[in-house]
This record gives sequence, C-alpha cells and structure tokens, in this order.
Amino acid sequence: MQRFWMRASRPAEMGLGLVFLAGAILKALDINLFAIQIWAYGVLPAKNLLPAVALMTLAIETCLGSALLLRFRLRWLTFVAVQILLLFFTILIAYGWLFHGLKDCGCFGPLEVSPAMSIAKNVLLAGLCVVAWNGATKASPITWKPLGLKLAIMTAITMGITGYAFSTLERASAVDNTPANTPKRPATTEGEKTDDPPFAQFSVTTEQGRISLAKGQYVVAMLSMDCEHCMQEAPALNDLLYVGGLPPVVGLCFEEKEGDMKRFIETTQLQIPLEKIGKLQYFFLIGDDTFRIYLIRDGRPVAHWDAKPPTLQQLADALAQ
Repeated sequence: MQRFWMRASRPAEMGLGLVFLAGAILKALDINLFAIQIWAYGVLPAKNLLPAVALMTLAIETCLGSALLLRFRLRWLTFVAVQILLLFFTILIAYGWLFHGLKDCGCFGPLEVSPAMSIAKNVLLAGLCVVAWNGATKASPITWKPLGLKLAIMTAITMGITGYAFSTLERASAVDNTPANTPKRPATTEGEKTDDPPFAQFSVTTEQGRISLAKGQYVVAMLSMDCEHCMQEAPALNDLLYVGGLPPVVGLCFEEKEGDMKRFIETTQLQIPLEKIGKLQYFFLIGDDTFRIYLIRDGRPVAHWDAKPPTLQQLADALAQ
C-alpha cells in the first residue's frame, strides 16, 4: 500500500497543479467575465470590489498551481493551503447555489460549470491532494538554491498571468443603485477631490460629431444587444427624440457577439446614437434588469429608471433637481 501511495503521489500532485493552473489561465483570458461571475455568489457588498477580488483569486490559484507542478511543498504547507482553498470554494459555491440561484461557478472562466459539477470536482481534487500528501516523502533539508529558483519561477508565472489579466481589465465604476428618480450626490465644486464620474470616460458619435458624456446633461439608455426586453423598449426611446426640452438621448450598449448591434438596430429601427462598451463596464452601470435609463449631468447620474423608460413628468422632475 505504501508503494502505491508513493507511486501515485507525484502524478496526483501534477494533475492537481494542472487543474489549478488551467482554471487560472481560463479566468485570465476573460477576467472581466470572471469578475461578473463572482457577483452571482451574492457575498460581496459592492461591485467596485469585483476587479480586486477577481485578480486576487487568480493570483492565488496560479501560485498554488505552479507550486504543485514545481513540487514546492514548504513542509506540506502547500497541501494544507490547497485543502483550505478547496473547502472555501466549496462553501461559497454551495451558498451561492442555495441562496442566490448560482448557475455557473466561474471555475473555468468561459467554460460553464454547474454548481453540482463544481462541488463534485472539488471533492475529487481534495482526494487527489490527499493522495499527493500521503505519498510524498518526508521533506528533505532545505537547500536555498533550488528553493529560490522554484520561488522565482512561481513568481514569474503568477505575475505573468495576473499581469495579463490586469492589462485586459476594463476600467469601470459602479453607480449607486438607490431607488429610481432618487437624487444622487451633486457634482462637487471646482477643486474639490472626488471619485471619477462613472460616465466621464464615455463618448458617443452622433450626427453632430463626437460628444463626451463628461460635460453637460444627457439621457442615457443602457442596452444589451441580445436582450428581448431592450428590443421591446426601443420604440419608446425613439419617442424621446421628438420631445422638446429634453437633453440629447444616447445609448451605451453591450454586444455579446460581433454583429449583434447591427441586428438590434435593424430589428427595432432604433434611432438614438449608440456606443459599444465592455461587458464589465455595462454590468457596473445596470441593476438587476438589463434595461436602464439614466439622466446624467457632467458624467454623474442624477436619476435612473429600471425596466421601463421614465414618464415625461419623471424626467421633468429629475431635470429640476
């Protein structure tokens, strides 16, 4: 039996490391999607935390995966860390599944994995960790040269994968999701320190040229190009173009697949100017519904309405704030 443990130890350790590293690489290839997937667990209090949590999770998985592949055990602390992480992930998945209707754990980024499959996978990985741990020989005395080399390789791999993910992470700012038409914090006086206005980074091409949402007042529609609900509300957005006294009406949209925006416009005959934004940027600017209307002033939201466009009276009241 002891011979079996010793023979199976290294293959189990490498298999475990490959799974961790594969998961990290797949997350890094679409870190914006992974950040959104984390929100579905229902454990974070604010969307602004998502990028940091996504990068931290990625770095931990990459570090542990490369440590297992390089046999960097640190007197078995690597195995202990793996078991703790697997237990933590399993509890999170179970909580998200039971209390928030989690459908995709995000373990492998764009490859959808159900909570049940993910929990079963974690149990299997924990078993592999037990095999690797039990079969490993006693740690030999530390020799700093190979230990330092392994640590340097681990650091390079972790920094490389996490750095790539960081370079593709979209710049996004979440908004305050207070009830519709509730006054938001007004723009500060000149020279006063404040966070960047969430809409200041966006500009939209119109018939009159390129306009920046950082200055002035605008009615901004948030639209997903594959959303049937958004398609149903498109005629009401066209109607706003013909109401006198309103600020310019524009749209910020998310396109899941190339050509979705063209099909959306052709299907709905939408006439407002549209600008594509990233998936994380779009996610940060909506609530539970994929359709939202904002009134913004100098890049900051003044009021918003979900599910349905506002009435003219609601717009007038918001403009008077």
